[in-house]
Amino acid sequence: PEYCVRVRKVVITPTKMYVLDPVVELSNAILRNFNLHADRLLRVQFLDESFYGIQGDERSTQLLNQLFTILLRGIRIGGRFYEFLAFSSSQLREFGCWFIAPEEGANGITAEQVRTWLGDFSDIDIIGKFAARMGQRFSSTHAVLELRNEDFKETPECIATLTNTTYSDGVGRMSCGVARHVQQALELPEMPSAVQFRLGGCKGVFTLHRPLLGECVEYRDSQHKFKSPHRILEVICTSSYTVGSLNRQIIMLLLALGISDTVILGRMEEAIGRLDRALENRESARYELLRSVDEYKVVPRLLAMIQAGLMERNDLYVANMLRVFRACRMREIKKKAKIAIDESVMLIGVMDELGVLGPNEIFVRFDDPAREEPRVVTGRCAVTRNPCLHPGDIRVLDAVDKPQLHYLKNVIVFNQKSDRSIPNMCAGGDLDGDIYTCIWDAKLVPETMYEPMDYTAPKPNRKPNVSVEDVKKFFVNYIVNNNLGIIDNAHLAWADQLKDGVRNGKCIKLAELHSLAVDFPKTGVPARMERRLRPRSYPHFMEKPDKAMYKSDSVVGKIYDRATECKFEPITTVELDEWLLEDGHELYHDEARDLKRQYDEAILSVMSQFGIASEWEVVSGWIIQYNSLLNKRDFHLREQVMNLVDGIVRKFRKSFEEEFVEQHEESSDPNNPTFTPAVNVRLEDLAARGPANTRPITQPSTAPTFSPEDREAMRRKASAWYYVAYAQEEREAEGAHGDMFSFPWIMHDHLCEIAKIRREAENSATFNVLYAADGAAPRDDC
Repeated sequence: PEYCVRVRKVVITPTKMYVLDPVVELSNAILRNFNLHADRLLRVQFLDESFYGIQGDERSTQLLNQLFTILLRGIRIGGRFYEFLAFSSSQLREFGCWFIAPEEGANGITAEQVRTWLGDFSDIDIIGKFAARMGQRFSSTHAVLELRNEDFKETPECIATLTNTTYSDGVGRMSCGVARHVQQALELPEMPSAVQFRLGGCKGVFTLHRPLLGECVEYRDSQHKFKSPHRILEVICTSSYTVGSLNRQIIMLLLALGISDTVILGRMEEAIGRLDRALENRESARYELLRSVDEYKVVPRLLAMIQAGLMERNDLYVANMLRVFRACRMREIKKKAKIAIDESVMLIGVMDELGVLGPNEIFVRFDDPAREEPRVVTGRCAVTRNPCLHPGDIRVLDAVDKPQLHYLKNVIVFNQKSDRSIPNMCAGGDLDGDIYTCIWDAKLVPETMYEPMDYTAPKPNRKPNVSVEDVKKFFVNYIVNNNLGIIDNAHLAWADQLKDGVRNGKCIKLAELHSLAVDFPKTGVPARMERRLRPRSYPHFMEKPDKAMYKSDSVVGKIYDRATECKFEPITTVELDEWLLEDGHELYHDEARDLKRQYDEAILSVMSQFGIASEWEVVSGWIIQYNSLLNKRDFHLREQVMNLVDGIVRKFRKSFEEEFVEQHEESSDPNNPTFTPAVNVRLEDLAARGPANTRPITQPSTAPTFSPEDREAMRRKASAWYYVAYAQEEREAEGAHGDMFSFPWIMHDHLCEIAKIRREAENSATFNVLYAADGAAPRDDC
């Protein structure tokens, strides 16, 4: 896809360097601006021999020295010398960074040139913050529009005077004009109420604010991180609905606050029951799919097939997509105790800019898949944010309906009148993109609350004139002191085995250390974990075969034992449905066979690259099993796979439509083009246009319209694609990949149209038969 790039990557272990196939990733500001030199940028990740993160203990001294030497001296690959450039916050957590192969000359590129282009960091005297700001523009984003300087303004913070916490920490405002540009550029169905963004030296969230006119944004001081002349709005994500869910941490906290085991286990059984029904019942399948997160349009395509009647006709593709969806959700229940709750949501947090909410009040309005109109939540709610370890991280709040805020949707609106910022009480959160879970299921809302923890960060270690060498040392120092996972695991183990769970002193201390460890990249102050806080044994659900383990009879242990059916077993019985065969489809068989072979080989290549077991997991992104050093610790597996699949699908859709688009263009008015391809523009190109104006960076593409004759031919062609994938003689032919079936569903819209026409014809015939049985004349116009 045009918004993605291929990125080179290497993994370095103590004894080897693995040069991997380029991976497809969403682009970022650096890759867009220096696109002519993109092949000189390299992602580097440091892992142990098992491809897990390096443990910074005394046993790793030699390895850490080796790592620092690489950062100082660089690496050589295929005749090119690469040196350290920077790292983003997410890369740091995965022990990764960017290197660059410098190229001298007028048209060359160097690490210093890239860093200078990023902005001015000279005012930052904390090494961790300096490194984070330098890596801020490496976040994966969509470039949307360039703002004029006068449309980029600062607005005051909202501060809680009693506690000196900031209500507006990380959140600013955008006009409807800007929101409309985001909608068009990202091809959203409606304007988003909030966007997480990068804009020059600013980051965080912009909330829709109707009083703002034109195409402007207002940022706050907490969002301004460094000086930068750039004014391109780059969007990371937009506000959207996701069903809320429990997890191991939330369950432990709820139990400590008086919620019974029976209630939680009951909600698990309900969730499993819904997944079971989704395999058999059309409405259940629709409901479960609509509640799932899907930025890759897999769900809309599957819903269209279900709507067209293909689920009732037992189509292999639909059946296996639903099966892999269920297996993926069951695996989440087992491994994470992730239990979807009907009366809950997970939404991005924003502030009440109008000041209409009272203390302890929130406003929640969202797209409910069970209703046609957006739903407003009212009543007592439990609100938290992941990760949550302290019993005070769950806040019981009052959700109220405020008509003045009905222009906002798919966000949780927090008030600016409580004694202390509510997001800050929720595990030290803020409003720069944090997602909050809101539960209004009465049986899951505690009667009481625990005093919230103080999340004030310690005084940071300061150093004037931070250099790139300091940043390299910090990278190694982070690995040495990174014990976030160890603290997290210790907390879960103690919470499971201690009678008072998360309220025990050991768990409270670990929650405090966890907060210290989270802040370490910003403060440089490490979290030191005492030996007494290290568990001697771990519950069986944590799957630590190298440690002493015991059989846990806690709620989380019972959930782990109950969720046994998380293995994906695809249906292999294939039936060709004559319903989907159009007269004349034979004309396209030869071309379809050739294209299917190419497509199958492309999907097999993705499966091989990521070690994914089945075609169904690849094309859906609901991945159950994978075995790849590339992704052993990579949390962006689905994103990388789906970016590749999206590119493959686009390529073959284009191939399918090519002959019809050419015919269409030949008959179109050249002065009135039907569609404009999406483009990415560099800052230098914008500057060359003259005086700054608000300019869209990405133009949405518009599909051409086709004549009825073209659409009929397209249905025949789609029918041929279906035939070469499903017909027994085609599957058994030499060179065919007879066990792969996703190819025809690239053109799902045309196959669904065929199914719809067939269904309407059947309904019409049934209608006429009923009339005839009643003695009435059959109608010709049905």
